[in-house]
Amino acid sequence: MILKSDISSPNKSEIVPKIYSKLAFLGLLSAFLLLSLQSVFRLFPVAKLNGEEIAPQPMALNLASFKEGEWQKHQSMQSTRTFAFRAQCARIYNQLNYSFFGETTYFIEAGKDGYLFEKVYSASVCGENFAGHEKLTNQLDSLDRLDQLLKSRGKTLIVLLAPNKYRFFREKVDLDCDQEQTNYDVIRTLLDQKQIETIDCNRLFQDKDATYPLFSKNGTHWSIYGAGQVAKELQNMLVEGGYSDGVLSEQSIEMDEFPRYTDKDLHDLLNIMQLPPKETLAYPTYQWSGQKKPRTLIVGDSYYMTFYYLNLHETMFAADSKFFHYAKEQVGVNPKIGEPLTSEMIAAELDRSDVIILESNEDALSKFGWGFISKAVEMLESEPSL
Repeated sequence: MILKSDISSPNKSEIVPKIYSKLAFLGLLSAFLLLSLQSVFRLFPVAKLNGEEIAPQPMALNLASFKEGEWQKHQSMQSTRTFAFRAQCARIYNQLNYSFFGETTYFIEAGKDGYLFEKVYSASVCGENFAGHEKLTNQLDSLDRLDQLLKSRGKTLIVLLAPNKYRFFREKVDLDCDQEQTNYDVIRTLLDQKQIETIDCNRLFQDKDATYPLFSKNGTHWSIYGAGQVAKELQNMLVEGGYSDGVLSEQSIEMDEFPRYTDKDLHDLLNIMQLPPKETLAYPTYQWSGQKKPRTLIVGDSYYMTFYYLNLHETMFAADSKFFHYAKEQVGVNPKIGEPLTSEMIAAELDRSDVIILESNEDALSKFGWGFISKAVEMLESEPSL
């Protein structure tokens, strides 16, 4: 006869750890499967990191690369850039550093009162990238020659100097500048001496009693509203020169506490979890009244992209006007579609355009025009028909 008390019952202290270990194993297995499936099939949409990131190209597997370990090293590097949820992990990591230690990225400076700055522009304010009088004088001599050649063909040249956020908010950052001379100061003086048509946004914004912010706290460029004010100044210049008869005016203005487009481009580059801080910004819609629009060629940088956001490129200029982005890529009506710039494209637009606008940010003044000026001068001098 077997008594109930003689039957050994399982010890609870032994069962619970086994259950937990199995659950932990299943959890790890599930996580591994999820990461594997997401990495291969991208089952869930995830927001990409902002900014440029060079992803390694696939490497062919062969005996030599495998034997030397190059293929394994390359695959390991590629997997760290492409594994599932990498962007989310990076944002969480960046957010913790930003919130607890005030760390940003190596190219963004966090100033006072929530102002963000792109560090590269501090060097131009402090003269750290000063190119020297001789180089700048040669550049402006070439620009003056281009101006003369265009005028002899009934065309006009306009220089548009984009504003530098550091110049307007020096009290928001700690800048220790040793160099007194800057590319901007020298070029600005030479432009005045040579009487080249110029819109200097540093001067324009300083003198302007603006109703709404000309810069956003979270952007590196002029604000969307600020770009519109520059466009109105440009339109007035085109009318005075007889190239246009239109009036550019605000049809409506929408206020928003959340920055749009490039008004938050520096915050986007932080790649953190939180939304950009609220600030009241203006977003105008423009209307143009007139009959005459100039065929225009714009050679410039990312500042000009704001004209596309406001539909000003097609509003102010004749159809098929072109934008030479950094003098490397030709863009038309759609800024997302571009093609590598060729000498044939440059010659064609010099021939067809009534107005040539050279726009530049302050950091790029040491290489003003990105090589376009000398090429244009050479073409116009060698081809009288252009």
